[in-house]
Order: sequence, then structure tokens, then C-alpha cells
Amino acid sequence: MSMINKLTSLRMKLEGDIAMARSNIDVFMTSAVGVGEHGDVMTTIEEQFAVIANARDKLTEVNNYQNRHTDVDDLSKSHAREHGNK
Repeated sequence: MSMINKLTSLRMKLEGDIAMARSNIDVFMTSAVGVGEHGDVMTTIEEQFAVIANARDKLTEVNNYQNRHTDVDDLSKSHAREHGNK
């Protein structure tokens, strides 16, 4: 599996984590269903926002990593072209 495929898979997993947390928040905010299992609804909602924040931070770092790696890769290719290597 290439680096790009691994990063894409990780990005999709993190985006799924965000979507699930948002769904959980929507349920807690709009419906009494499932609330009975959670005595402290506000803490549970806050935990779901923490999941979102954590996943977004990770997505930012994945993008930063990919951008840095791509920049280095582009520099290496440019250097190779300058020296007659492809």
C-alpha cells in the first residue's frame, strides 16, 4: 500500500469518526432515545465534541505530513532532472 493510499485511508477513518460523533451529538440534542444510558448528558456531549476536535487535529497533521512529504519529493525530482536523472 502506497503512502498516499495509507494517508487516504487514515483521512477517511478520521472523517468517519467526526461523522459518528456529530450523529451522536444530534441524538443527544434532539431525542430522549439513548439518554437514559447516560446520566450526565452534558459530559457525554462534551466527550463527542472532544472526539471531533481530536480527529480534526489529526487530519490537520496528516495534511501537513503529506504536504511536507510532497514538497521533499518534488525537490528530489527537480534535483534529479537538473542532474540528468529521471
